[in-house]
Amino acid sequence: MSLANSASVASNQVGVHPRLRTIVERHLNSKSSKPTAEHTRSAFMRVQKFIDSSKQRPLILDSGCGTGVSSIKLAQTHPAYIIVGVDKSAHRLQNIGAGGLPENCIVVRAELEGFWQLAVQQQWQLAKHFILYPNPWPK
Repeated sequence: MSLANSASVASNQVGVHPRLRTIVERHLNSKSSKPTAEHTRSAFMRVQKFIDSSKQRPLILDSGCGTGVSSIKLAQTHPAYIIVGVDKSAHRLQNIGAGGLPENCIVVRAELEGFWQLAVQQQWQLAKHFILYPNPWPK
């Protein structure tokens, strides 16, 4: 993957947030009460079936994959892996190229937080997890 077209990251933040440890620990010690959206559950079930039929191949998750270009490039550069691309925007996912997806790649529309929670519940073991920048969400 080429990073030549990526925008530079700019921030007025000068270091680690002073309460980072406290905030992370609070979240780790509490259970989310946000319900998982039905479209996210459905997408996760489709992905799980795809993974189950893949004969134990290692898994790469591409969170916030946008139009799927990153997922396709990951699938091409990691042919021995299953690539799962997830994005919340149906509009962006409609722009997947005319060539379609490689056989080791699936791209779905889902809310990331709920999708990640389902992956944890199913005890997914990721070989790699990509959250590539620039990504318009989350800010």
